[in-house]
Amino acid sequence: MSPLRLGIIGAGFGHRVHLPVLRSTPGVEVAVLCTSGNRKPSSLPADVPALRLTNRWQDLAADPMLDACVVAVPPAAQREIVCGLLQAGKHVLSEKPFGLTLEDARAMLRAAQASGCVHTVDFQFRVHPGIRRMKELLANATLGPLERLDVLWLSGGRADPVLPFSWQHDRAAGGGILNSYASHTFDYVEWLAGEPIVELFARTDILIPARPDSAGQLVPVTAEDSCDCVARLASGALVNIKISNCHRHGPGHRIEAFGRLGALRFHQPQFAQSRAFTLALANGGVSAPVAADGPAEWDNHAQGVARVVAAFLLKVRGADGAEPDADFHAGLRSQMLVQAALQSARERRAVAVSAT
Repeated sequence: MSPLRLGIIGAGFGHRVHLPVLRSTPGVEVAVLCTSGNRKPSSLPADVPALRLTNRWQDLAADPMLDACVVAVPPAAQREIVCGLLQAGKHVLSEKPFGLTLEDARAMLRAAQASGCVHTVDFQFRVHPGIRRMKELLANATLGPLERLDVLWLSGGRADPVLPFSWQHDRAAGGGILNSYASHTFDYVEWLAGEPIVELFARTDILIPARPDSAGQLVPVTAEDSCDCVARLASGALVNIKISNCHRHGPGHRIEAFGRLGALRFHQPQFAQSRAFTLALANGGVSAPVAADGPAEWDNHAQGVARVVAAFLLKVRGADGAEPDADFHAGLRSQMLVQAALQSARERRAVAVSAT
């Protein structure tokens, strides 16, 4: 079987995470790395002499030897690139957030449907072993009818105010905790519950109001770095979400599901530093571990991406029984909920969300 030839667009997460993952994937040849503008990766592996560098995504679209592309660029650049690649017949694995606006997300989904190509969004928490086990237990009605789902995700990744200003701190460029974290959370909440969010109320805050630019001058932060959200599922079950990456002593990532017959509690204290997590089932006053520390090979971002990539490549090859993953429909749905949260915070009121 001939190897699949892939290109990567994005010198940040694409270079740092997707490149080593794809290089370690059997049957894959990474042929091109496309940087955005004049940005160049800090280093390239010395043992990949055939890896070609370009700063034009159009070179990848025009390359008849490329089978698929990974797109890991800021959301403002995503629509043009994704749609252009799909129109050129390339299968696409896109990073989240899925576009800058709801219309961006819809346009990318339309392009994917028209192309007939495989399209996937890297919602990697769906393949996290602890969260996946949580899904299985909820689907088996282990807790009985779901009554509420609570997410507490407080970390310190951007708690230091001297961290430099970037597009991630600029709301107009698609920055903010809603796009970076809540896009994941909205996706896995509906996936875990098996039903849509139909109403939500959100409050957003900027905890660190300014950050230094490359010259050391303080630049106002316009993108939220904290969000509290209360939502309701179609069944009436309550969802409570609290997210920020500016709490140095935060507890990490917790997901708790409560039903009439018991509760499930997932906890990963430091996703960026440790693969350790726990998932416990509490039933009748007894708490029993369902899964302890993650498997030895679990390596946070890289291993999550590796599992998403594996499912994507199976679909590209047309393999029977390819594991379902999050396609562009899921990307559109996540963006719909992000935009509803932004609207709610802006208008200070609950917002109804269409189920489709």
